Amino acid sequence: MSDTDESREPLPLDRYSRTDETVADIQALAALDNDGLIAAFGEAGETAPNYRSTEALVFFILRALDRQDDRATNALFKVLRARCWPYLNKWVRGVSNVEDRMDIQGRVIEQMTIRLLKGGPECDFLQARFWRYLKLRTLSAIGEFKKLRSREGLIDDLDPGDESLPLIDQIQDTQLSPEARLLIRDALDTLPPELRETYLLRHFQGWRVGDERNDETDPNDPTLMEYFGIGRRAIHKRLTKAEALLERYRKDNE
Repeated sequence: MSDTDESREPLPLDRYSRTDETVADIQALAALDNDGLIAAFGEAGETAPNYRSTEALVFFILRALDRQDDRATNALFKVLRARCWPYLNKWVRGVSNVEDRMDIQGRVIEQMTIRLLKGGPECDFLQARFWRYLKLRTLSAIGEFKKLRSREGLIDDLDPGDESLPLIDQIQDTQLSPEARLLIRDALDTLPPELRETYLLRHFQGWRVGDERNDETDPNDPTLMEYFGIGRRAIHKRLTKAEALLERYRKDNE
């Protein structure tokens, strides 16, 4: 993540484009000192006219990390976590147990924090489409929770109409018969979490790998390479391994 100042726009991201709103927010706030920056993000509610985008907040967190400015980093992370909680509360409401909901939310915040602390191009998705990243990460965490609890025989009931359900459960009913859906879900549950998430995003959400040569693709659409922060070969290796494991499951259950 490259630095900026008040005299120019932030350098573009490698694969994504910031919205005009985010660029304007960064330019407007870049010259502020720490106190002014923290106040600008912390005081305005989401509906306020002076509300600044969360993608811009992520930019300034990364800038503070680059500068090794612990005070600004800690304060801005606090603002980011505060913004995340209302959305996390909504997305995990299908999990009935309060402690389980808190565990899932804590896991998502932890994964998000680790991603930001690593820095680099892996954070581009968060600077361009933060809320989409957070929702997908939450859905993945819920899927991991369901798999763990099912092994322990402690799975909670989930509301089938709730958007917090894992990706496989959000596919329209017209796309799969109940029998096919059950078979696919059972097969996918046998995959390691990273293979399952990669396979679902590729084949059920239509995400690009990131190495396609197609002028018609939208550069702002997320890709598996950016989302997971790994290279083309690693993504294809995951997909190939997932397909092999699913084929083995199918043959074993014929």
